[in-house]
Amino acid sequence: MFRTNRGDNSVKIRTNLHDGDTVTNGQEVNLTVEAWTEDAQGNPVSHILATGTDTKLIVQLDGKTVQFESSSGYVQQYLLVPENLDVGDKNEHELYIYAEDEKEGNFR
Repeated sequence: MFRTNRGDNSVKIRTNLHDGDTVTNGQEVNLTVEAWTEDAQGNPVSHILATGTDTKLIVQLDGKTVQFESSSGYVQQYLLVPENLDVGDKNEHELYIYAEDEKEGNFR
């Protein structure tokens, strides 16, 4: 997975799903995403929200944008429905998350 940061602060992203987690194709999977910026000392500077004025939070599953469902505090919720992409018992899905603090010019 390729990760990059731009801007003075680093962007951090935390989800409830991790590389290698098993999900069932065709079943709804709850994804939570929390994104924020940190200064050089690791202190939180700002939170990045899907509904923010100067923020952008994009979630894609297998190249298709996933709609934002709701939030609780700074944690954003998305509903994933993985499709059966290949023939066979197992396949892999690509989850892409882009977070940007447009006001400060930080992204990941």
